[in-house]
Amino acid sequence: MKARITLITATLLLFILALATASADITVNQNTSISPLAVNTTFFFSTTFTFSYIDIYDDHVDFGGFNFSVIPSTNSVNVTLSKLTSSEIRFTASAPSGETVTFTIGGLQPGKTYTIKRSDGRYWDGQKWGGFSYVAAPPNGEISFTNSQWSSKNFRIELYTPPGQLPTPTPQPSPTPTPAPTIPPIIPPPEQGLTNEQLFAVIVIIVSAIALVIIIKS
Repeated sequence: MKARITLITATLLLFILALATASADITVNQNTSISPLAVNTTFFFSTTFTFSYIDIYDDHVDFGGFNFSVIPSTNSVNVTLSKLTSSEIRFTASAPSGETVTFTIGGLQPGKTYTIKRSDGRYWDGQKWGGFSYVAAPPNGEISFTNSQWSSKNFRIELYTPPGQLPTPTPQPSPTPTPAPTIPPIIPPPEQGLTNEQLFAVIVIIVSAIALVIIIKS
């Protein structure tokens, strides 16, 4: 009887552990650094962020729905995030002089107009840096631009509201459950498939089912 109670308790604990793992958020701070698997780029954080998940891929990192790709032409580049929302993104990037870096950032509002401003007061017009300009986010919500003037630059991507128009409200988070945080293996991970946490949950369910069968038969 005592062994049976112990087995039931262990089964319940496994279920609780699986649920806690699946619903956990990821918090990063100034001491955190994250790098894509095959690109010489490192992400840092100027403040504390909490993401529903972080997925690391070969050439970009998905910060809870914000795909962030920073591709240097030759050398390394460091990026420090300070704000990350669908209406405003701020970060600082540094690279060796002469390095050309391509930035691609997803998670913006499709079809909405944004300004992309550099710390020297110049704006990206879709092809080059110059006077005031703005660009529209395509249907996939990704905006790309390049920079080759270094060493360190601040960038600000901001939802643009033409004079006389009311600002577009920032979409509120969806109440749907958030996916589990995942760290893919060195082999390029597929875009779809079970995450480590989901695989762990499946294993827990199988073990729990076996335990219940043993309980019933005993």
